[in-house]
Formats: sequence, structure tokens, C-alpha cells
Amino acid sequence: STELAQARREKNFLLAVTHELKTPIAAVKLFLETMQSRSIDEEKRKMMTGQALQETKRLQSLTENILLATRMDQQQAIAELMPLNFSELLQREVERFQRLYPHRLETEITEGLSVLGDEQMLSALIVNLLDNAFKYGGTEMPVRVCLESSSNKLLLTITDSGKGISIQERKNIFRMFYRTGNEETRSTSGTGLGLFIVAAVAKLHRAEIEVSDNQPQGS
Repeated sequence: STELAQARREKNFLLAVTHELKTPIAAVKLFLETMQSRSIDEEKRKMMTGQALQETKRLQSLTENILLATRMDQQQAIAELMPLNFSELLQREVERFQRLYPHRLETEITEGLSVLGDEQMLSALIVNLLDNAFKYGGTEMPVRVCLESSSNKLLLTITDSGKGISIQERKNIFRMFYRTGNEETRSTSGTGLGLFIVAAVAKLHRAEIEVSDNQPQGS
């Protein structure tokens, strides 16, 4: 039944969040314990501080996603629309991913494209789309980001070369908690909030979002 499916998705969400929290917390704990050791040299301490900061950012991003998704779900989120340079915002987030995935990002970003938008929400939209593309886009496969102006509108396209999304699943991927497969056996991490947030942010900005096949493979 629909209620049973929803209950299962919520259980999967809790399992996924627990897993997503445990990994960076354990890593940060290990880094800090190692840094307490007096025998560690400065170069290694510096490297571990950087890695601990990276893990802390993961925690921050997950927390922000949960808070934003909850507000969206309860229809309490209000977009504070202001004129902003969307090209610059996109470039900023793209550079962050380029540091995480060197040599995998291909970009074609038209400069100086502005929009009336909520910077924090649009940033979440970009991050979740990119995160999704790298997560399901196949190891070492390229991810392409394109921003252009079309008929007085902005057109943002994020393309991966993964296994793609089946036609049956396309109507579900923007639902809260929805993830393919079973939580206990799934190999990819995630909470099932990313694309829900993307769709909700798009709606608040009166934007349209759609998924289609990439040729020869991917989404």
C-alpha cells in the first residue's frame, strides 16, 4: 500500500541519515585523536586539519539539507528573491566540486546571467544536482555543466554519463525520501532529500525541471 511504502521510505531515510552522520563523525574523531599525539609532524597535522574540515563541511551540508527539506515539506520555506548573478553563483559551486573531483568537470557557463532568486536556496539546488550527478554518474566519468540564455530564460543543464534513470522511476525521483533499491544493500550514499529539495526550490522560483536521457548514456 501507499502508506506501507511511505513508512518504508521513512525507515530507509533514518538508516541513511544515521550512516551519513556516522562516517564523517568517526573520521573527525580519528583525526583529532591522532593530532593529539605529540609525535605527529606539522605537515601531517596540516593535512589532517584540512581533511577534518572537509568532513565537517559534509556534516554541515547534510544538516542544512535536512532543515531545508523539512521547511519545504511543511511549506514554511519562503524564497527571499533578490537580483543576483547566477553565473557567478554557479561558477563558485562548480569550483568547489572541481577541487573534490579534479579533471571530471566540463563547463560551458555563459558569464553575467542574472536572475531574481534566493541565493541560499539556489546554491542548494546547484549543489544537490552536482552531488547527484557525481554520485550516480559512474566512476571517473565526466559531468558537464552548461548555463545559457534561451528565450529570455536561463537554461541550466547538468549531464552525467552514468546508467541513467528508468522512465518508470522519473515520476518518483523528486519525491521526499525516494531512493532506488534497498537501504541495507545499496552501494551509493545519500538520504533521498537532494532531488526533493531541487524540485521544491525550482517551484519556489517558478522554474521548470525535467530529466531526460543523455546520449549515449546517462541523465
